Amino acid sequence: FNVLFIVVDALRGDALSSAHDDDTDRAIAAAKLPPLDARLPNLPEVAPHLDRLAKEGVHFTRAYSGGTWTRPGTLAMLSGTHSGDLGISPLALVPQPADVRAMYARRPPFLPLLFRERGALTHAVVNNFYIVGYAGVGVDVGFEGLVDHRFNRDDTAEIVRDTLQLMDRHRARRFMLFVNLASPHSPFQPPPAMRAAIPRPPRGPEDRLIRDYLAEIRKDDAAIGELLARVDQLGLRDDTLVVVTADHGETLSREHDVVPEG
Repeated sequence: FNVLFIVVDALRGDALSSAHDDDTDRAIAAAKLPPLDARLPNLPEVAPHLDRLAKEGVHFTRAYSGGTWTRPGTLAMLSGTHSGDLGISPLALVPQPADVRAMYARRPPFLPLLFRERGALTHAVVNNFYIVGYAGVGVDVGFEGLVDHRFNRDDTAEIVRDTLQLMDRHRARRFMLFVNLASPHSPFQPPPAMRAAIPRPPRGPEDRLIRDYLAEIRKDDAAIGELLARVDQLGLRDDTLVVVTADHGETLSREHDVVPEG
């Protein structure tokens, strides 16, 4: 199979309508300690393409990140082990060069390396400089080609363009494409049309920041819809595994943002 591995940075599970069910939502709302604004509402308008994918495929209702920020979360999902077990501290922003060299020497089983050993094309098109080996904060996880788009607003469009070109060019060869979108990562700057699509109170959240967060998810959901449509257009649906996940979530809640000392 081909693999189209899509990561949406900071995507919370409960941002998707497919992650909700009425009984669970009622039980959470009626709990002795209610979630307040820590629980996102069930809004089908946010991610219709991801909701359809969840309905048609396998939906994991329990998923746990390997870290609370991007690098440890990404290393865990691509290696199957925690960042610390690879020798890369999950705490320090800049890893020690000696630790990085030691990790490379052990040749951990990163997913791109496993695919390359079996003849597959492995490319990453991302907004994620934590897997760019020459960046001070990054480590090389074994992709034979990687493009990192560092834009606040236009990165999603650039990532989609490059990924579509790769699929068109290599439709006849087995591929593993890693696509890392980052719109729901702060700062939130959604296009007006995406912001307008998010319901306002009482159905939608009152907090403008949370509405903007959901609008950024809708932006990336539309991008994922483009990628899925091209898989179908190229006749690759039956030969391609599509994986969508997140490297970590996002707190968003004013009531759950800080753990006091003492």
